Amino acid sequence: MDTSFSFQLVEGTYLPSEAKKILMTLLHDKINYHEREAFSTEERFGIKAKHSLQRIEALQKVVEEVLAQIEIAQANEMDLVINGTLSVELVKASQSKHAL
Repeated sequence: MDTSFSFQLVEGTYLPSEAKKILMTLLHDKINYHEREAFSTEERFGIKAKHSLQRIEALQKVVEEVLAQIEIAQANEMDLVINGTLSVELVKASQSKHAL
């Protein structure tokens, strides 16, 4: 049985405006996921979801970095090459990090 796989999520050369839509959608969806997780954990258990809050902060910094790079690309009439491969590995539940 294979316990890992990968797939190409995004691949191509994009105008800055296209790259911005793609990358911001991916990043904001992930931020929204963690915001919902943090809210749900606090509502259900009365505790802060430390992992989700840390990920939100880290992803917000990535958003700023990506926007800065897109501005540079626009100012210099450049395109962006995006190559986003996701790797997934199956592990026993006791080896994984659970979000709480």
